[in-house]
Amino acid sequence: MNVENFCIIMSLTAFMLFMSRSRAADRKGTAMSITKYKAFLKVAELGSLTKAAQSLGYSQPNISHMIKTLEDEFGFSLFNRSKDQCRITKNGEAILYYCSQIVKNEEELLASVQCIHGMMTGSVRIGATNSNMIDFVPKIIYRFTTSYSGIELFPKEMTSDTVVSELKAGNIDIGFLEKRAVPADMLKNFIPLFRDPICLIMPQNHPLAAYEKVPPEKLRGCDFILPTAAERENCDHYNDLLSKVNPNIRYRVASDLAIFGMVENNLGISIMSKEMAKYMRCNVEAREFTDEHFLTQGILVASLKHCTPAVREFISVAKTVEITE
Repeated sequence: MNVENFCIIMSLTAFMLFMSRSRAADRKGTAMSITKYKAFLKVAELGSLTKAAQSLGYSQPNISHMIKTLEDEFGFSLFNRSKDQCRITKNGEAILYYCSQIVKNEEELLASVQCIHGMMTGSVRIGATNSNMIDFVPKIIYRFTTSYSGIELFPKEMTSDTVVSELKAGNIDIGFLEKRAVPADMLKNFIPLFRDPICLIMPQNHPLAAYEKVPPEKLRGCDFILPTAAERENCDHYNDLLSKVNPNIRYRVASDLAIFGMVENNLGISIMSKEMAKYMRCNVEAREFTDEHFLTQGILVASLKHCTPAVREFISVAKTVEITE
């Protein structure tokens, strides 16, 4: 090897080493930026540097330094600090959503890259209404975890309104709720899964228990226990049924368990979805109506186009789960 070729090789080696270190520094800087955003979000959530440090696995001085670095970069304070807590400033609130999106996008990017390499990992945050959480969602979770042990699932029970608002805020990835609770601008991202019949709930000795399916007009004049959810706009399927029969509303109750107890004690009859009714553990009877009254239960996401691989797989599994009687 002559001197000229040796010099060329050494120069190329030095250049490649420089580029390698530069890329490593860029990756380190990007990772550090993401970590700072995560620290900011966690302090905002918990209101404490110490609690945020414990949650993220850092020391309190490290978290404090990350927040100070972000404040220097942005040019304004993110928190008003006192001895025991940190309260987010108005400026901090103004950028909170955008920082959460940066963290969310980074996590989705990593999940997509890992999926390409055949490593399905990540997490799915689930919001589900009470009737879905009782049986249907647990069945999906069980079937999903047997195939995808590397994906963490975080289910949470919530109302239909909260499912929608949490999806819009980016706090959950997928929601289970009834179709009529979905805003018009989000219907394109709703996937119907099954029909959940509305049932009449009554004492075992009630005359209507003799029917296999109850004609709705038979409710006219009966003492009725109204689920308070039925008065809400997103439960107008109940109102559609009740407006035709005009029952004698004696009580208004929020809890399904309380309704079961009141019906069992002969205080009236009521209505609820079959998914709720099939899990009652008391001396009451449930009957469907002769007219077809049902809830269309399904999945809602913020965007079907931009679901993470983990969410797409979760949806695929959900479509395979059947409702049992």
